[in-house]
Amino acid sequence: MPGGSGEFIMVPVGPPGAPFRPDETYFSVALLSVHMPGGGFMAMSKFAPVVWASVTHNAMDGENGRKRLLGLYPTEGDGRPKFAREDRVTLVDLQLVPRIIAGEELDVDFTLAKVREKDFLAGILKTASDLATSPATSFVSQMAPAAAGVATVAKAATDTIGSLKTNIDDLLDADKIESLGHFKQTLRSPSPSGVFAFIRDTEDRTGLTHNANTNKLSNAKGPITSPYAVVRLQCEVNRPDWMALPDLVKAWTAIRETKIARGDVIAAIENFRLTAETSPDLTPQDAKKLTAAVRRKFASELSGMESGESGELADMESALGFFMQDDIRTREAAAGETPAWMSQGPFAVCLAHVLQQAGETGGLSIDAYRDYLRLKTPAITDGELAGVSLASLTPRDVAEIFYLGHWRAAHCTDMPNEALAAVMFDAAVNHGAAQAIRLLQQGAGLAAFACSGEWSKQTSERLAVEAADTIGLIEGMLLARERFYRLLVQTTPSLGKHLHAWMDQLAQLKARVEPLLVTAPAGRQTESALMEDTEERLGLRVAAPDFSELRKSLEGERP
Repeated sequence: MPGGSGEFIMVPVGPPGAPFRPDETYFSVALLSVHMPGGGFMAMSKFAPVVWASVTHNAMDGENGRKRLLGLYPTEGDGRPKFAREDRVTLVDLQLVPRIIAGEELDVDFTLAKVREKDFLAGILKTASDLATSPATSFVSQMAPAAAGVATVAKAATDTIGSLKTNIDDLLDADKIESLGHFKQTLRSPSPSGVFAFIRDTEDRTGLTHNANTNKLSNAKGPITSPYAVVRLQCEVNRPDWMALPDLVKAWTAIRETKIARGDVIAAIENFRLTAETSPDLTPQDAKKLTAAVRRKFASELSGMESGESGELADMESALGFFMQDDIRTREAAAGETPAWMSQGPFAVCLAHVLQQAGETGGLSIDAYRDYLRLKTPAITDGELAGVSLASLTPRDVAEIFYLGHWRAAHCTDMPNEALAAVMFDAAVNHGAAQAIRLLQQGAGLAAFACSGEWSKQTSERLAVEAADTIGLIEGMLLARERFYRLLVQTTPSLGKHLHAWMDQLAQLKARVEPLLVTAPAGRQTESALMEDTEERLGLRVAAPDFSELRKSLEGERP
């Protein structure tokens, strides 16, 4: 992407990344490396490096509807870099400009300069003083280590010095700073992400490459010796630092304070929704995702039920992080045209566990295979079905049978997280889809008459509430399954020899999903008495697939 003005041009030095999509993705600048030649006696430099960049875009706040964000390296807390001879300042993924929502146009201003060491801190604070009073203030702590300290010092040490442009121009005109290169250009959509070099417009660009291991820039003649900087223009679909956005933190604090005061939590949640949806720093998609996470967290309050959580709420990241993950349906939809049973998602992980225990055919019976063929190919004859054997069962057939007959039949796709889907699928494979749904209903505390094993609106609504305590819900489901096993032994005493092995299977399932619950809020405890490991092992006996939903859908498609 050659172009720009002044002494620097901007050139790609790697394959292009995903293009920025206006209002759908985030844009940021990460500094990878910077190089400036030494000077003076024996090539010993008396200058320290300073790099800064600003990005201006249209936003709902800021002067005249424009928002300018500034990134500055190094900060006061980084210390003075030792810079002599041909030494390089090599950095790894230092975010120079905080994330902003990509727009149709982004004005990028990039400068590489040297500051006399004796005036280094003064120059940094002079620039930072304007940063501290700019719309970027709230984002300073996200730019680089100790950047928040710079803003604090600057606020205490100086008054507002005016606009960012005036401030930078003052520094460039002063004797204490020497500009090595300046770039200013408007990037227009679609603008690709990737690694770019800012080099002098007189530099030979033939064969220009960037070594990711050494962060050195070279052309066809060898290493570049003139001043340059290498940056990564980052394009992100999701915002990983949502928990640090000041307007959202304020709205979350209001929910916490309202809950402690036993006030109107629902009104506070609605205020959070409005804050997220009008935030100039969240894409509409992320605003909806964050709002959904809050609703999942406070599902009890929103449904009119009493919350089981006591005490003060944690900070926003700790409280909402678990609920920010996509639900199963969203993750399967992300696979696009790839069938869900062939994509590398939660179902694939669960199926791999089944195949590990039961072999390539997953322990499926010949009857299950023939039922599947009968539904998929209605024209097949009884004679053809009679000649079918499990030897002709393909991996794709196995995956589709388990997906349609167990995963979908047990409504694993409707689970709000991967841990619940795994527990549901395990129960469906062992006991059938209806029993898996019944165990969910029992674990969620539905009345006995409502635990029918059929998916209902009441089941869906109760799941939405109880999933706010996913750990407690899983404990309840495992306890219901434990009771189911004990009831089997009670009614058929000869099965008692398997009880220890069954309990061990539940303990293994619990251990398998625990890594998925690391960020989940602490849940209620149950009186479950899962056994410790035992030497007895039982082969996996797969329950018959439930193709009732598939049968209904196929019948609806046929004339």
